[in-house]
Amino acid sequence: MFREEQHDDAGQYQLELKLTDKYLSNGLYFLRVIRNDRADELRILLTE
Repeated sequence: MFREEQHDDAGQYQLELKLTDKYLSNGLYFLRVIRNDRADELRILLTE
């Protein structure tokens, strides 16, 4: 499981995930970002 925990100053940040068939099969994945008391969820569909 990928888990990134760190504390940074306020501002905009970008995280690049290189998802290949080496790591994940085709399918629907959910990415949850939790900050303070708020959680956002993104759906990612991997296809060939």
